[in-house]
Amino acid sequence: MALLSLSGIVLTSSAVCVVLYQHFSAALYADMHAWAEAYKPVPFEQLQGILSAIKSSDMRVTLVNPEGTVVYDNTVPPESLENHADRQEIRDAWEQGFGESKRFSGTLGMESSYYALRLDNGFVLRAAKTQHSIFFLFARAVPLIIAVVAVVIIVSNIAAGSLAHRMQHIAVQLEDLKKSEKMRREFSANVSHELKTPLTSISGYAEMLNNGMVREVDKASCIHKIQDESERLVALIEDMLLLSQLDEGKPDAAFETVDITAVAREAIEALAFKASDHDVAITVSGAPMYINVQVSLIRELFFNVIDNAIKYNKRGGKVTVEFRQKNKRVEATVTDTGIGIPRDVQARVFERFYRVDKSRSKKTGGTGLGLAIVKHIATIHNADIHLESAEGKGTRITVLFPEHHERQTPVVFRQIKE
Repeated sequence: MALLSLSGIVLTSSAVCVVLYQHFSAALYADMHAWAEAYKPVPFEQLQGILSAIKSSDMRVTLVNPEGTVVYDNTVPPESLENHADRQEIRDAWEQGFGESKRFSGTLGMESSYYALRLDNGFVLRAAKTQHSIFFLFARAVPLIIAVVAVVIIVSNIAAGSLAHRMQHIAVQLEDLKKSEKMRREFSANVSHELKTPLTSISGYAEMLNNGMVREVDKASCIHKIQDESERLVALIEDMLLLSQLDEGKPDAAFETVDITAVAREAIEALAFKASDHDVAITVSGAPMYINVQVSLIRELFFNVIDNAIKYNKRGGKVTVEFRQKNKRVEATVTDTGIGIPRDVQARVFERFYRVDKSRSKKTGGTGLGLAIVKHIATIHNADIHLESAEGKGTRITVLFPEHHERQTPVVFRQIKE
């Protein structure tokens, strides 16, 4: 029985290492594929400049010309690199449009994964990431295997029940990994689409202007559209960067005891012009209430919620911001008289890139990430968030913050810039 349990543990641990390795490898290639596809539509004359602005600590980016010469690399001077024409992924990219390969370093126990994509002009854009090899993962698991085997030998009968429980736990972890992998792939696909759309539009209008295909009277309109798409792209990138920081537990600014109503008023002041432009009136009520927060994140939370309340409102509509104490906690509500959200999709509004009205979101410049950021910030502050909405009547978002403080700590607020 003990020998059978021992064999099962060794085989299971090995299988887990293999599955984890395959998941991580698939995630690497999915990320690199999405990244390369997102930059493929960028006009080549602008591509190297955009790549030069990328600061990436975990991805190597290389640009190779049709002769195999490296013309750009974000880690080392390109002139120090040998010709890449013989690299497997480069050859495959030239022949079939894309190429993948792996190279193993026995000295470091690391494995480099490469994804190459052929551009329309014959150049190849290559991304590379490094991860530990399967042998390294297995070596790291050996001490755990030995410990488990020792326990099995000493108390085999007890370990049998424990092992069953452990296997169930591993199965749950693997299922969670699959779900996370699916979410990562969906996010990568969404990012590619969201970046590609404005880039394609900008490139198209610029090409028309460059080729003299636009009448003189229409040039101002084309330039305005390029500016709008550029601003949309910048807003999308800024929201993605903030969401990435929140996913990684950043920003790590200190918590401060501040008057949360003052923070909300700053967000309202920053949105005053937009509210006036949409003919939406904003009112705020509530006595000063002090809670312990990361000030910059709470500004972002109120800014995003009130910004949505303005964008999806009706002309002549209202946005009401209220603060009250509720069971020693602070409750903040933002209520609008806008278009409302259908009941069957209300549970999805905090998902990344989800838009209730895609056409309206595009017109208003929405990125589809605002409420996802709001939910992240609420979680960081142990706050509960609740949404109520009815089509044609408006939406109310309530955020219930932790216990408020009577003691007041002076804080100097900086103005938010829209």
